[in-house]
Amino acid sequence: MLRVVRVSSIIFTSLVIIYSVLECMDYNQLVYIPEQLHTIPTGVQLYLRKLPRVTQNVVIDKARVITEFLCEFSNSAVVLKNQDKLEAKIKTYIEKGLPIASILLGFPAKSSNTQIKVIQSKLDMAELTGLLTLYHVAQEVKKIYTPGLVITLYTREPFIYQMNAVAKDKLGIDLFADSDIEQYQADLKQLIGLFHPVIRLGEIPNIRQLYEAEYAQLPVEVEDISGYRIFMAQELENEKITDAAGNVLFSAKKADMKNTSNYATYIDLKNAVGKGINKNKFGAIKGTLGIKKYIDDLSESLAVVASKGALRMRALMNKAIADYSSYVRFSIHASDDGDVSSKLGISLLHGFKGSPWHGTLGVLATGIDFGSKQKLMAREGLLQSYVFDTLSLGYIAFG
Repeated sequence: MLRVVRVSSIIFTSLVIIYSVLECMDYNQLVYIPEQLHTIPTGVQLYLRKLPRVTQNVVIDKARVITEFLCEFSNSAVVLKNQDKLEAKIKTYIEKGLPIASILLGFPAKSSNTQIKVIQSKLDMAELTGLLTLYHVAQEVKKIYTPGLVITLYTREPFIYQMNAVAKDKLGIDLFADSDIEQYQADLKQLIGLFHPVIRLGEIPNIRQLYEAEYAQLPVEVEDISGYRIFMAQELENEKITDAAGNVLFSAKKADMKNTSNYATYIDLKNAVGKGINKNKFGAIKGTLGIKKYIDDLSESLAVVASKGALRMRALMNKAIADYSSYVRFSIHASDDGDVSSKLGISLLHGFKGSPWHGTLGVLATGIDFGSKQKLMAREGLLQSYVFDTLSLGYIAFG
């Protein structure tokens, strides 16, 4: 059992270095936290303390050590390859004495599935902990290479509006509300400001117009959509989507169905269960509508849109950002074959699958957990908020 003997806080410029002298030396580590966030939950601080470190103090061969360190954050399911090419890219910056420039593309909004996946469709502690993870990575690189690592996030991915168009056509509703997208972007910009200049929010002027004019219909070859298929199936797994699909199908089929003339919509029919209609009969009508298959087909269509959109965004970035290929490119999605020469798949929540914008953070006495809101709440967690300035960042607390 660990016992905290002494806790010290040292403020150095905008960085608060928090460390504890513990009976277990494994925990005697620096924690990199911007000064304004030094009151974050202890469980998050303990998570940060356990992250991989740069342990070699080298004068030469820094590119190799930094490459090996970055690869410790890989989320690849297979063995990595072509690390030498990533190392060569990093070495180019070091030889010029420049900060190592990196890019990470992020989703433009929080998940819309507030029933199963997330607390609300807004920025929360999962994103903050992801940013703290990136901040840790950059500060550790700086220990052996003073110019450090600069991480630029690009989170405006206009293909989300193509996804909305498909959902609107099939369900009559947007999957991601415009207001949620814009609020998420505003909150993210505010939060990232705390980490400047180490972490920056990249902006391409008029990116939506540029994408729709030149890239929305760009021919691309999609080889594997399995990852996006899983993502979309999870995104659509909620009552709001089921009801929307039911309304569409009921409207199209009710003229040919018996005993449904008294109900204008599927929701009316659903609300009549136990009153004007019994549960078994409702189940039979629901099965006749084919709601599950309809949602499965929609999930497939959205997965294709997202997969193609990601490839089109890569083409846009390559043209809009000078020397795009020279950047160290981080990605939430690792290469299928483990190749890190063009991108390094990383986990923003080290040791956990999934991205911060598609799940919920659990905060324990000894660290963190991450997953769906539903699963975390099933373990009798309590909804909590970490309040910073005008932001209220939700999480689920245990213990």
